[in-house]
Amino acid sequence: MRSFASAAESSLAGRTKTSRASSITPYATLCEEARYRYFEQLRLLEADRHFSFVLLQSNIRFLAPGTGATEVEIGVRTGYLGSRSFRQTYRIRAVGSGVVWAEAEAALVIW
Repeated sequence: MRSFASAAESSLAGRTKTSRASSITPYATLCEEARYRYFEQLRLLEADRHFSFVLLQSNIRFLAPGTGATEVEIGVRTGYLGSRSFRQTYRIRAVGSGVVWAEAEAALVIW
């Protein structure tokens, strides 16, 4: 499958360059935003702009501390595509330094 990269600005732990993330939520949000942009670019969203699938499971592996107000790139790849489900992998990295903050995977079920 083809890879896709989405640019975003992290909002990890506030808006200062020195703030560190201490929660999974900002990373999960970055993955969700990248997933939306991925399907938007492929024109696979429903007419009402909603997904036709639900998140079944998500795992995030932290590799380096993320900081707030940093431009990031989220790589997305669909690695498995079945008849009722699919899996995606994600890589979140800081654009300026190239440091990978986290890698994630998600299992999604078609609704």
